[in-house]
Amino acid sequence: MRALIEDAGGKFLGFYGLIGRPEGDGVVISDFDELSDYMSVVAKTMMSGAISDITTAHCYTGEDVVAATTKAAGMQYTPPTG
Repeated sequence: MRALIEDAGGKFLGFYGLIGRPEGDGVVISDFDELSDYMSVVAKTMMSGAISDITTAHCYTGEDVVAATTKAAGMQYTPPTG
């Protein structure tokens, strides 16, 4: 996985096995600047048949939350009624 992730432009941060988790047998932690780079790794592993299911969790920082809420504060939105 490390070589594939790095070939796609990402950073391999770690691999951990899981015991007693319904989500799967292992977790790969990586960092990509571009979503399409990450998606190329998903596509390659899924198409190879080596992996049959992938769940993605996106991590964010406190700074990301501040930026998002600051941007949201300036947006206009009225929820639908009825």
